[in-house]
Amino acid sequence: MNLKQITHATFPYVILAAISLALIGTMWWSEPVEWLQQMLAVERYELSLVAYSLVMVAATIFAPLTIAVTIPFMAKIFGPFAIFVVTWLSWMIASSIIFYITRRWGKPLVARVFDLHRLESIENRLPKHLDFWVLLLLRTFLPVDVLSYAVGLFSTISFRKYASATALGIVPFAFILSYGPDAITGDEPWLLFGFLLVSTTIVAAILIYNFAYLLRGKARIYTHDGKFHTDDVFAVATIEMILEQQQRRWEVIRTRDSDTLEAAMESAKNGKDVYVVDVANTYDAEHDIFDHHQLGGAGARETSGIEYASFGLVWQKYGVRLCDNSGEVVKKVDEMFVQAVDGPDNGQELYEITNIDAYPVGLYEIIEKFMMPLSREHKDLDDGFAEAVVFAKQLLRRVIDRARYEVERAEYAGQQYAESENKQIIVCTQPIGRNYFTRFEEALLVVSPTDKPDGEWMVMTVPPVKFPMSGRIAFPANWWGLRDDKLEQASGVEGAKFCHRAGDFICVARSQHAAEELAR
Repeated sequence: MNLKQITHATFPYVILAAISLALIGTMWWSEPVEWLQQMLAVERYELSLVAYSLVMVAATIFAPLTIAVTIPFMAKIFGPFAIFVVTWLSWMIASSIIFYITRRWGKPLVARVFDLHRLESIENRLPKHLDFWVLLLLRTFLPVDVLSYAVGLFSTISFRKYASATALGIVPFAFILSYGPDAITGDEPWLLFGFLLVSTTIVAAILIYNFAYLLRGKARIYTHDGKFHTDDVFAVATIEMILEQQQRRWEVIRTRDSDTLEAAMESAKNGKDVYVVDVANTYDAEHDIFDHHQLGGAGARETSGIEYASFGLVWQKYGVRLCDNSGEVVKKVDEMFVQAVDGPDNGQELYEITNIDAYPVGLYEIIEKFMMPLSREHKDLDDGFAEAVVFAKQLLRRVIDRARYEVERAEYAGQQYAESENKQIIVCTQPIGRNYFTRFEEALLVVSPTDKPDGEWMVMTVPPVKFPMSGRIAFPANWWGLRDDKLEQASGVEGAKFCHRAGDFICVARSQHAAEELAR
């Protein structure tokens, strides 16, 4: 666990500790409280309450700012009832604004005011179909800002249920913060009893939240039995990875029995932890039913025209949870991997075989190996499917990591191109591939260090399109295939080391200066 993950995990407990200290602190800091009471509550009562309410609304919206630790002191200054009302009203206004922001603009805007990583643990614990009672439980102890953003982004609950659960759920915490100082320091037994009762309720809610997954039954993933294919293997693998994130248990049920599948889809529509994949001739992403075999299919990508198979349908909904909420990484995985699975499964050939005696081994053939030479017995095929899913999860994790790297490199290339005065020769200080510059029409050559520790540098030609080796420009023909002294003599550049015999590909030099000279 890295420092950032530790920070996200401990942040709520740090806030709770700070609030506890604030409640206790009101017993000793009487002089500052009396001074503030005279300045704010006596001379500017209404104006001070309005100003405090506005600050609280702003602090809740622009998380992770929090002024919850000030509520006990304000209760001493203005009285517990006034601060209880102000706190409740401010949290209601802020949570309503957050709901509107998340539903109206979604992640792009939320990412500007909130660290999306803080929402991941909440998202993973939210049921597939959040209802009033679960939200009410969460409201009793989770910070208003964090939960409001998570619910707005990752659930489909209506505003009416959201507002009702919020109105009731924030009462306990607002009560503790407002009436806590009087309950601790006063001599009213009923107030102390209420404080202890509400505190116990909040602690119980926290325990239920943290250990409820142990009590939940297994999620069920339905897919077809018999021979399996790449798309259903990777679709099931994706769902299993999501369930692993949620610390959930699951079982895979492979069947084509129509009655069983009808019951499964009904359970999914009723909010149960059920997924139906690559079977049942129905596509209903909201209720986790992902099939593409129905008449008319399940749609196609607008850019490539590749039709969606079950893997693509599942990835379209859940990929973002496996990619750190990065839409760019989700898109890159779809482009570099998911479409290669979906297309052939829908009968869309992605390449032409020119020599049948040298048949290429693709992903489809690799997954097929998990069935052969297994017998056609049902159990053998189920075991082969389970092994294929394990392989698929390992591979998909690698693909996601690679896609994340590709996105980072593409961003770096764009930055280097934008900052380069010479748009034909782009000099980079980090190792990078030449394909990242294909999108820039002016770019001809890229100079960068190699990934070796010997300090060598490369000069690469930029290809006109992503995949071919040939570049937009060629090195002089008398350099091709030369090394060391011969290349230095032919080029006139001291430190030149190697020129590939394909003259429009790459040169290597012993230093950055030599590489830049070769490029010029």
